[in-house]
Amino acid sequence: MPAYAVHVELRNHPTSEQYVQLHDAMERLGFDRTIVGWGQVKYQLPTAEYYIISDYTPEALTILVYNAAELIDPECAVLTIEVNNIWWNGLIKA
Repeated sequence: MPAYAVHVELRNHPTSEQYVQLHDAMERLGFDRTIVGWGQVKYQLPTAEYYIISDYTPEALTILVYNAAELIDPECAVLTIEVNNIWWNGLIKA
C-alpha cells in the first residue's frame, strides 16, 4: 500500500482549539501525527502534518481530508504527497 504525507493549512488565524479539532478529525480518519524511524523510534511530525498508509488514491485522500478540515476552517488548504522515502532532521521523539 502507498504511504502519504498530508499537510493541512488552517487559515484565518487558527486557534489551538481548532488544531485540537483537526488532530481529532485526522485521527478518526486513520492518520498518524508520528512517524517511525530506525529502531522503531517514534517522532512527532510538525503541526498539521499527518502520515497514513492507505489504499486510497491521493485524490480521494485529499478530498476526504479537505471535507473534514473544511468543517473547522472553510478556507483551509490540503496538500497530499505520495511518499516512497521520508527523511527528516530535528523532529522531536514522541
